[in-house]
Amino acid sequence: MTFSRTEPFCDWLSVTCSPTAGLSFLDDVERFLNFHGYPISFEKDGRSTILYHVGKGTLKLESSRLFHSSSASGSTIREFESRGIYRDYVNVLGSFPDGIPRPHNVTRLDVAVDVMVDAPLILRELESRYPLDRFGFGRKAQKITRLYSKRSSDGALTGTWYVGHKSSSRVTCRVYDKQDESLNKRSEVIPPLTRYELTFRKDFDCSLYDALMPESIFYTHASPALLPAPTDRVITPWEPHGLVPWESA
Repeated sequence: MTFSRTEPFCDWLSVTCSPTAGLSFLDDVERFLNFHGYPISFEKDGRSTILYHVGKGTLKLESSRLFHSSSASGSTIREFESRGIYRDYVNVLGSFPDGIPRPHNVTRLDVAVDVMVDAPLILRELESRYPLDRFGFGRKAQKITRLYSKRSSDGALTGTWYVGHKSSSRVTCRVYDKQDESLNKRSEVIPPLTRYELTFRKDFDCSLYDALMPESIFYTHASPALLPAPTDRVITPWEPHGLVPWESA
C-alpha cells in the first residue's frame, strides 16, 4: 500500500528525576514555563501536582518522596515546536543550567506517524494480516484488541486497533482513525488520516535523543510488521541510549 505520510514525531514525553536536593528539574521547568508565558491551570495537595496550559495541551508536574516528573502531551509538544522551544524544554529536563547532564529517566515516550489514508482501509488490512489477534514486537506475542464503532458519515467500521491494550508491556501500539477522533472529540474536520503510534515504557531505556529524533526507534520496531519503513533512505537501527549522558548546546 503506497501513501503519503509524516515523519515520526514525539506525541508524549514523560521524564522523571530524583527529588534529592539540587537534582530535580521541577524548579527549572517552572521557570521555563513562566518565562514563556504559560499559566498554571490546576494545583493539588500543596503543589504535589501542577497542571500548566500550554497551547491546546497540558503539561503535568508531579512531586513525591520518591520521584519528580514532568509529562508533556502531544499538543504541548506541538506548541513548543511551533515556537521553536521544544529542544530548549528537553535541555531543561536533561541538563543543569550550566549545561552539565542532569540524572533523569524517560518513563514514557509515544512516537507516531500519520498516513493520509482512510482508516477503515488500513484496519481491514491489519485484520487480514493478523487474523488470530496476536502481534509481537519481540519473541512474545501480545493480544490485539479492537475498539470499533460504525462511523456516522458512511457506516464504515472504524476506531482503534491496539496491541497490548491496558497492559504493562515495555512497548505497545495503537492504530486509529484520527479523522474520526478529531470530529468526535473536538468537532474538528480534517481529511482522512490514520495514526500509527508506539508507546515505550520506563524500562525500555529510551533517551531524550529519541524524543528529539524519533525516526530510528519508531521504524526499528514498527517495520516491516506494522508499517514498512520509507525506501528513499536508510533508517539507522535503534539502540538503547538511556544511560548515555545528555549533551546539547
